[in-house]
Amino acid sequence: MIKKNKIVAIQADRLDSMNIKTDTTLLLALEAQKRGFRIFCYETKNLSFINGKVYALSKEVTFNINAKNFYTIKNIKKLDLSKVNYILMRQNPPFNMNYITATFLLEKISKKVRIINDPTSVRNIPEKLHSIEFLKLMPPTIFTKDIKEIEKFKKKYKKIVVKPTHGYGGKNILFIDSNLNRNKMSKYIKKHDYVMVQKFLSQIKYGDKRVF
Repeated sequence: MIKKNKIVAIQADRLDSMNIKTDTTLLLALEAQKRGFRIFCYETKNLSFINGKVYALSKEVTFNINAKNFYTIKNIKKLDLSKVNYILMRQNPPFNMNYITATFLLEKISKKVRIINDPTSVRNIPEKLHSIEFLKLMPPTIFTKDIKEIEKFKKKYKKIVVKPTHGYGGKNILFIDSNLNRNKMSKYIKKHDYVMVQKFLSQIKYGDKRVF
């Protein structure tokens, strides 16, 4: 059994899907590695609950962004996640049942190991939906699957932005400043389900700032 000292387990997407220029997960792993932690990576599909314990079939990885291949797999182990120091939840959406199941499994060991971010909070506070609590600080915003509501919103604010509610990384965002194409919007909603619709702010051309 791997000893608890100095281990960080990272729940993420496939290693070869990481973008070394933009992926914060890689930066976190490099910093942990610099501080002497062993790094184990696994995907949500590798989680199992057996005999009261949560295991992950994990790859022990060494990262080096200056090498041709930025990571090296040292070995593969069935890791008892309650025995590690930290678990980083870093996988990208979709926020589907696979994602939610992972939060329930990690919740079982949340009192034994530090999980960042807390799986209960990750499940209960989806990023975009949680913004409903801060409407006074935001441009006019609605969440809907109703094309008629989007049309009414577009008529009122002229220029709008439509985003998948559980999207990430600026992907699949629509800017609409002309007539709304009902057929196109219908296909978009069918693909992405609930959408977040906001009044377009022209100041975006000056860049944005993120608050965590």
